[in-house]
Formats: sequence, C-alpha cells, structure tokens
Amino acid sequence: MKQGSYFTVYDYEANYRVLVESTTKTIKVKGGTFRNVIIFRYPNGAREYLAKGIVIIKSTDSKGTAYTELVSVK
Repeated sequence: MKQGSYFTVYDYEANYRVLVESTTKTIKVKGGTFRNVIIFRYPNGAREYLAKGIVIIKSTDSKGTAYTELVSVK
C-alpha cells in the first residue's frame, strides 16, 4: 500500500473509495506505541489505524473521537 493511494470497498449497500492517508505515522494508544501505522480515511471522515501483526489499534469517527482503542497486547 502506498500513501496517498485509494482502494475500493465493495459493500452490499454501496461501494466507496478509502484513502491510504499514511503508512509511516507513530501512534500511541493505551496498549503501546506503534510505528509505521497505516491510516485509512473513509469518505465520512472516520479513520482506522492498523499496526503490523495486530491489525486495528484505533478507530475514530469523523470528529476524531476514538470509539475503539487497543488496551493491551498479550
């Protein structure tokens, strides 16, 4: 995945393009600090943060409010 590229999500209700906003950010959540996090930005402004080997570490709504955050890794 390249930063600035798009991919299409095919949903049963609608198809939409998702931006690969970043592939190099360092993100700190309760469960730790992760480097080279991939950030997906959806058309409604929501974001998902993915770390290698863990997958989603954080999800935010269009206002930036986190509704999912990794708390620990075992």
